[in-house]
Amino acid sequence: MVDIVLTLFNKIETLLPIQTFSEVNEQLPSFDEIQSIEIERFNKSHVPKNFGIYLVYDKRTGDVLYIGSSGSYRNDGFPTKQTLQERISNGHSPRRFSEKSGFFGLFPKKNVSGMEQKKLIDCREAYQNTWDLCQISMTIHCWSHEHMVAPGFVERLLLSKHFESFKCFPVGNKL
Repeated sequence: MVDIVLTLFNKIETLLPIQTFSEVNEQLPSFDEIQSIEIERFNKSHVPKNFGIYLVYDKRTGDVLYIGSSGSYRNDGFPTKQTLQERISNGHSPRRFSEKSGFFGLFPKKNVSGMEQKKLIDCREAYQNTWDLCQISMTIHCWSHEHMVAPGFVERLLLSKHFESFKCFPVGNKL
């Protein structure tokens, strides 16, 4: 298992010298251990039950709206149980996918702890920025937990390369 982990990590490490966000994002699917999925029409059932990262795009502009990840490791070296599908289904402030109301929202207008759970999930007016689900697409890069490459590492790599390429973070990653 250690060999598999080192192999995948060493492959991902080769992405560090690459200068642009687009090149790094395009190279990730070339690794055998990483599965890449393009989702043009958002549906939670299309999101895998693996660890990894997800990128949300505005279809109209092509801009990356958010880069997120799911799956981390506890102090004992075992992975947490939250998969990409669980992360996206559960949502987390300040970002939310709502299939019921058909939107992707960023930055609640009110303090989340003071919001009713229903409003947080389904009310697009509760967010400062929203996109209809038909206006977004997603790219997912995922791998099994056995590979033990922390998704947060790959997420931070992409965020760093995004900043280097565009001199800003995606709107949903700005706090």
